[in-house]
Amino acid sequence: MSTSETPESDQYESRSESQGIGSHQRTAGASHRHRPPRQQRGQGEKSSWLFLLVTFAIAVTALMVTLLRHPLGAGISSYDLSTPKAALRSMWEIQESMDIRAQIELSRLRSGDHGEEKLKTFEVRRMDEFQGKKILFISYEEDGLKKYECVGFEKDAGTGLWFPSHVSAYSVRGDNKDLATMMETWEKKGEF
Repeated sequence: MSTSETPESDQYESRSESQGIGSHQRTAGASHRHRPPRQQRGQGEKSSWLFLLVTFAIAVTALMVTLLRHPLGAGISSYDLSTPKAALRSMWEIQESMDIRAQIELSRLRSGDHGEEKLKTFEVRRMDEFQGKKILFISYEEDGLKKYECVGFEKDAGTGLWFPSHVSAYSVRGDNKDLATMMETWEKKGEF
């Protein structure tokens, strides 16, 4: 076969062998030719870092929007309480959307602004037990007036936590007349 008829790869091998280049050196040289130049690799790394920075900025922005947008709900101003029908619908919407902020605002509107005064003057004067419930005989001040109440609590068996439970002198009277009388006297006069 003449040189003109030799395929291109055979010509390369012939030249390589004649110049003393081994197959190992040819492979190394060939793989070196396929590497991107240093500038291109550096630009790829820069674009990767840029992509990460942009992704991080988007994530932080989304988090801030979520947190600053009313994490506890929109509040009472977002609901219509102008008529009984609208108020009922709004109450259901507040419960459905779990608008904690609106629930707190409604509670404060109903009870007035007596929370701080109650906390400062609150006392438990006695505690009795009735059918697994604890009855607290409490006193506090509201608008400068001394108030007396009996409040019931019941321990939840599953969680071990105490929750408010309705108790009245009327409900106690059938089983414990003395305790019922004590409750009535406390609530009317603040005496036992």
